[in-house]
Amino acid sequence: MALVVAAAISTACGASPSPSVSPAVAQTPSTTPATTLAATPASPSGFPGSAVADPDLFEILPDMSDAFDLTYDPETTAAVAGDPSLDSRIAAVATGLYRIRGSAPDAADFAIVNVARLREPIVDEAWFRDWRDTYDVAACRQAGGVAGHAQAQIHERTLFIGSCTGGLFTYHVLIDGGAIVVSITSVGPARMGLTVMQRMTP
Repeated sequence: MALVVAAAISTACGASPSPSVSPAVAQTPSTTPATTLAATPASPSGFPGSAVADPDLFEILPDMSDAFDLTYDPETTAAVAGDPSLDSRIAAVATGLYRIRGSAPDAADFAIVNVARLREPIVDEAWFRDWRDTYDVAACRQAGGVAGHAQAQIHERTLFIGSCTGGLFTYHVLIDGGAIVVSITSVGPARMGLTVMQRMTP
């Protein structure tokens, strides 16, 4: 299956992470680099690479200004939106970086958020499961591999949680009637991604 990387960091398991959200090219699962954090399944139909970069997608995220700063990454978002292997179901994307407010640039805690708006709400659970599995394998590649999966109910939504052997976590949720996917890769003991998901408006 072809993949498109949505965000990456330059860190090694056990080292102090230093986030660097940057564009990457399409990969296959066997060649995806160790720094991959987020990936989306490619679709054999439709018009691949026809998504748009839409920072307004961040409006669906909770107001975290009391605790976190969120920085939109236009370069990474544009690279993802224009990638020819991007799933044709995706109409718009936005990628950004959460930091704890006032933290140092090399602080251990940060989270990369990816928001994708679909052309039509998801009706196929297999698609969403493939999205999560692909994302988690890529995100955990540099952190010892996928250690497990869990689910939680938050505001009557199902939150899907992936964990890596090295302590990194991923979080996935469908909102807006299945029309929007939010996926977060969370690094550091604060588990910032979970906090964001817990404060997502019902």
